[in-house]
Amino acid sequence: MILDNLENKVKEYFIIDSHLHLGSPAYLYLPSNNTDAVINLLKRFGVKKAICSNHASFFSIRFGLNELLQILEKYRDFLFGYFVYNPNFDSISLKLLKEYLVLRTATKVLAS
Repeated sequence: MILDNLENKVKEYFIIDSHLHLGSPAYLYLPSNNTDAVINLLKRFGVKKAICSNHASFFSIRFGLNELLQILEKYRDFLFGYFVYNPNFDSISLKLLKEYLVLRTATKVLAS
């Protein structure tokens, strides 16, 4: 009952999720990390757009970025992505940032 009321109430607002992580983190248990399920849940509760990164970017920037780009392609009408610059992987972060800057993703700096 409460969830039904919430679903109807949130439709009155334009909600943007500004901090979303997608993908499978190897170090963290999540009961549902299926991208389709997460996107459907967000839409169910009235989220109109989301800005996300990929969990894998924290340990493998190239893999995480490639996976993120695939997700962004599938949900281009719903998602925006941001690039993770990780100072622990300074040279590869900068190289990839230059390579993919043309994609116009925002940049997130992970403090060391």
